[in-house]
Amino acid sequence: MVEALQVLLLHQGLLEPIPIQYNSYVLHLIEGYAKSQDRIRSVEAAHQETKQSLEQNVEQLRHAANYWLERESQYRAEVKRLEVLLSKCSKDGLEAVTLARTNSVVDRNVAESAEFLSQLEAISKPHSNGTLDIARPAFLPHPFLEDQSN
Repeated sequence: MVEALQVLLLHQGLLEPIPIQYNSYVLHLIEGYAKSQDRIRSVEAAHQETKQSLEQNVEQLRHAANYWLERESQYRAEVKRLEVLLSKCSKDGLEAVTLARTNSVVDRNVAESAEFLSQLEAISKPHSNGTLDIARPAFLPHPFLEDQSN
């Protein structure tokens, strides 16, 4: 139908009126345009809703990252305080601290901890355009690479 109207307009020109037998084609074209506009509006509304949801999720993630960083620094300060207290109160001094560290369940892997903290700091700081631009952290497994044999 649209092609027929195009051919007619190319042959006749734009200044000639469209013959009456093409009215149904014109009405169909107008109806299709209105449906397309409705579809565009609904997709744009869904896009805005998704965008707002994503922004809320990013903000929640930033709050969680800030909270985690604060708790991590408090935890490290408390461990340090307890180590100093142990070294002062124990008759063995630093030897007791070293022994306590060897039997500790606390993860002291500095490289992994530093990577994790740098990822949290990257999350907690919004970019100038308000987006969150980080790669998948190494400590999170990729959802498609997990064992799916279950």
